[in-house]
Amino acid sequence: MARKADPSDKLIVSMLRLVAARGWAAVSLSDIADDAGIALSQCYDRFPSKVTLVSAYFAKRDQAMLLLVEQDRAQNANPLDADMAQDDETVRERLFDVAMARFDAMAEDKPFLIALQNTCRRDPALSLSLLPAWRLSICCVLEAAGIDTSGLRGLLRQKIYSGALLAAGRAWLKDDSADMARTMATLDKQLLRIERLHQVIPTRC
Repeated sequence: MARKADPSDKLIVSMLRLVAARGWAAVSLSDIADDAGIALSQCYDRFPSKVTLVSAYFAKRDQAMLLLVEQDRAQNANPLDADMAQDDETVRERLFDVAMARFDAMAEDKPFLIALQNTCRRDPALSLSLLPAWRLSICCVLEAAGIDTSGLRGLLRQKIYSGALLAAGRAWLKDDSADMARTMATLDKQLLRIERLHQVIPTRC
């Protein structure tokens, strides 16, 4: 017997499709519920706004990113020298791998993300409302790379790497190449610029 689709997943899929086709401002929560075939009351119980839907979307893609990272590490793990390999790998290398996994997890969602980015550029209020979700995603990336995000130092790390990941994200949205060369070059350049800060701000408190 086929498993019944999760209403939350259906709503997220509808949001991705409609916003990509019409733009953020032209899509209402009611439109999303109708497209998903879900009563607005049921939609509102889970997601009282489009912003909460976006937050749920990012959380799901962050989870997908973590699974990709874990699978990659499991495939490349060598029980005899796993600890040594982890120690030899630099913060920049770990962050690079995790960030690229995040782009892979969102690869099919580019049209939606481009539409969302275009609206954020014109709508500061939307950008501000999405900051909590963005911060959680940044923390997820950093923690997956073994970087503590707690305390004042953790907050500083979030701010430092947020800029690097935003720049790489903008490059990725414009990068149509199969090998994502432009994205990787931008990400590597950004991470190289701030690598030396780890001498002042250790990755672990």
